[in-house]
Amino acid sequence: MNNNSQLKDLLKKIQGILSSGSLRAILESKDLALIGDSLVNFLFSTLKIGLFGMSGNVHVRDNVLKNAMDLSKLREKLGKNTKPGRVADAAESLIAFAYIHNIMTIYGMVEYLSQRINEDDFITTKMENEALSTAFSELLIRIYYLINQSELITKE
Repeated sequence: MNNNSQLKDLLKKIQGILSSGSLRAILESKDLALIGDSLVNFLFSTLKIGLFGMSGNVHVRDNVLKNAMDLSKLREKLGKNTKPGRVADAAESLIAFAYIHNIMTIYGMVEYLSQRINEDDFITTKMENEALSTAFSELLIRIYYLINQSELITKE
């Protein structure tokens, strides 16, 4: 299979998930999670490097996103036995879904996060991870609210 047909297959799968109306299908989509992973790291690097002028690691750890899902209570939308890595993937999927459907723009997400994180949150890795978990949990709550308002999700 060549790259062109692989891309078409991927886009068909994602389109099916996007139009399913199912929150569970969105949260469990590995394809959306791949897109969301890039978006999450882009959001973080924009904050850390772009806004605060800091260098260093610009990768958001799965544990940060898993904690964000716990804090936001969106973790409850997944099965109880869902592994932590898949919980983090669900956060990334939701962010990708919001971006693809223009529920929130990249600019809007960066702005939302920047209002919840400040330079002092980067003093230690522990402080950074806690601040990111809280900020991303609030972003996920906002995205979930906006998706519900848009009526893109018809079933949980």
